[in-house]
Amino acid sequence: MIFSSSLYAAFWKFPPVEVSCAAFLKPYVRKMLDIHQHGTKWYFNQRRFKDYVLFLGQTWEQEVAQLPASEIWLDSGAGSGLALIDYLDQYEGHVVGLSAAVEKWDKYWIMKAMQRYKGRFDFYEGLLETPMNQWPQLAQGSILTDIYGPMSYTHAPDLVLAHYAALLRPGGKAWIFIPQNGLNLFQAAVSRQRPGRKADQPLTWRDYLAHGTGLVWLEEHLVQDPYLPFNVLGKVLAVQRTSEPFYLPALVAQVKQFKFNIPPQRSFRLVDDAKK
Repeated sequence: MIFSSSLYAAFWKFPPVEVSCAAFLKPYVRKMLDIHQHGTKWYFNQRRFKDYVLFLGQTWEQEVAQLPASEIWLDSGAGSGLALIDYLDQYEGHVVGLSAAVEKWDKYWIMKAMQRYKGRFDFYEGLLETPMNQWPQLAQGSILTDIYGPMSYTHAPDLVLAHYAALLRPGGKAWIFIPQNGLNLFQAAVSRQRPGRKADQPLTWRDYLAHGTGLVWLEEHLVQDPYLPFNVLGKVLAVQRTSEPFYLPALVAQVKQFKFNIPPQRSFRLVDDAKK
């Protein structure tokens, strides 16, 4: 059965007083109303700028707000570009959206926004994992973001991070969302119980970056669902580009579970530890 938003609104405005479950259902109805009214399917491709602030925090908001027109915010996994358009309505920086796929209706609004903010808004469609020489010559960014973008779905996070390093100028920073449901890192180590046999041990993102050069760990924080505060969505990893040549050890992926339009459960094992 399909329920329209008007029915949700009617329920919210005129809750059945004598139905004992009405109070229990109210928070969920409020959530559906908020999503309908603000168009914030922010789990997927219609996040607004305010949703980016919820994910990435006030430090990120302050830095992106202070970007001059000559500096660039690159948004990888930009979806329909609504957050970028919101930003252009308030601030002076140049924005570049990168998205694997854009729906036809969203393309129309993106084109309108590019005409309105000519010279300050660029948008490119394609898989980030493709060779960088197949991408347009993008100016290096001062800020890069990834919320439910390539890092939430990729089978090759080491390759994605290599491309992010190429897209950032020295000193540029990236804020990358890591989903709670699975982007786990492991490294091979000699088991104490069984000498000579390999055992996978947990590896933090900070430790993984320390195995390479070109990107340094800054900080990380947990992200909670604003509608369901006890539900942790994942963590945000903040990194900075250095002037060193980029290198990170390769990772082997294992996809444990995949559902359409939902970040899959994945784990990755460090296979090249030559730099250690």
